[in-house]
Amino acid sequence: MNDTHFEIGSTYENEKGVYEVLSIDKRTDTMVIKWESGEEVATAIGFQKRILERQQRERKEAKFGNGLKRHKGRASGG
Repeated sequence: MNDTHFEIGSTYENEKGVYEVLSIDKRTDTMVIKWESGEEVATAIGFQKRILERQQRERKEAKFGNGLKRHKGRASGG
């Protein structure tokens, strides 16, 4: 999801809940967000982007599987 971008007034969700983007400062690569609880914080855009990308990847893996079969290794004994 390399095309992730944030827009002022739009809502997104991270582990803490749904938040709205109040402002974006491209000069410092930060944005101010506000959760539904009213809490506001300045956060790095890249950090929130990685959260959204991970959530999307996890949803995709849960829906379609990750395509890899995992095998437990066996220790050889003697």
